[in-house]
Amino acid sequence: MRENAHKFGFILRYGKDKQSITKIIYEPWHFRYVGKPHSEIIYKNDFCLEEYIDYLKASKKIEYTSEDNKKFFIYYIEGAGNVDEIEVWAYTGQVVGLSSDNSGGLILTLELD
Repeated sequence: MRENAHKFGFILRYGKDKQSITKIIYEPWHFRYVGKPHSEIIYKNDFCLEEYIDYLKASKKIEYTSEDNKKFFIYYIEGAGNVDEIEVWAYTGQVVGLSSDNSGGLILTLELD
């Protein structure tokens, strides 16, 4: 499962070599859904979720092409506050995802045509 979870949007939440970062002991059974393309990026870079959030915070915007050749823009919006105040323009039918990082920031994911 560890080798294929990322293909379906899941990550191993608390990895064996990430205890100093997550502050949680290794839990080989604990998977979390983060969605694609985030799961692929985390898997390919051997990130834990905390490292991925830090990566997004530092980058502010990343472009990513998934294993199935879909293109994404991923934005990190710091101190976004209320989601109701965020306005996003997208094309009809364009896939848009918005999620909290649980520390006041938002992750905006746009799938490009």
